[in-house]
Amino acid sequence: MTEETKGPQIENIKAKDIMTEHVEVIKEDTSIQQLAHLMLRARVGGYPIVDKDGKLVGIVTLSDLFILIDKMVKQQTSDYISGKEETLHEKIKRLKDKPVKDIMSKNVIAITPETTMAEIVEAVVKWNIHTFPVMDKGKLVGIIGRHDVLNATFVYG
Repeated sequence: MTEETKGPQIENIKAKDIMTEHVEVIKEDTSIQQLAHLMLRARVGGYPIVDKDGKLVGIVTLSDLFILIDKMVKQQTSDYISGKEETLHEKIKRLKDKPVKDIMSKNVIAITPETTMAEIVEAVVKWNIHTFPVMDKGKLVGIIGRHDVLNATFVYG
């Protein structure tokens, strides 16, 4: 067996092999501003959102924040045409203190520790998903981001 064939092959890699096990979660009542700050500071592409009992209820990614900004910019243009006075700055100021539950994706695509790399890649492409919570028997046990998938692909591939 050569050095190149030792270790896991990409076909055999599962979510449990590449997931981050210690998952930082965000409570659903956390403000959008706090979430954005955490994402930027930690350089994280998304966070699972939990309720007061710690149950997974959603997910927020950087894409969700950009979609929100895009909507505000488009609304600003519409407001200008209709003669409304609220500025984009005022819209952002009003929005940033709202809870993340107002913008989170509630239809979370979660995977299991046994989900294969092929299935993960297919889900990334099919649903344009950035972040996958890894669930085992209803419990959040890990998280996988696109960077984890790319890293595993080119390390083991």
